[in-house]
Amino acid sequence: MQGSEEMYRFNIKEISKEDALKMIQKYHYSNTLPKINKYFLGFFLDKELVGVVTLGWGTRPRHTIQRIFPSLDTKDYLEIGRMCMTEEMPRNSESQMLSQLVKWIHRNIPELKILFTWADGMVGKVGYVYQASNFIYAGYS
Repeated sequence: MQGSEEMYRFNIKEISKEDALKMIQKYHYSNTLPKINKYFLGFFLDKELVGVVTLGWGTRPRHTIQRIFPSLDTKDYLEIGRMCMTEEMPRNSESQMLSQLVKWIHRNIPELKILFTWADGMVGKVGYVYQASNFIYAGYS
């Protein structure tokens, strides 16, 4: 049924690193975690875990943010390290998850200035879901 996509209201809760990793190993193409994680967020529908987002930093947090925004520091941003959903979730679910993630951040980390992610162009991932969710495409690195 094209055009009648369901809107989901996820219950977002912090979950354990182990629970996040289990989901990532099952549903994310890379099946690993970045090294520096601060938040492991579970997205639940009817108490069932259907999505995971990890937030943290890459291997050189200060270098990364200051290369893009010279006046900012690590306290000013988080990276989406991993994002995945169960295969049963329909098209557009990831965009809804991102929208609700941004709202969660505004409520829970209001001092955060930047949320960004890297798309993995080396394996054909160009970040369409992020672009569809109004993230700004900043180019190839």
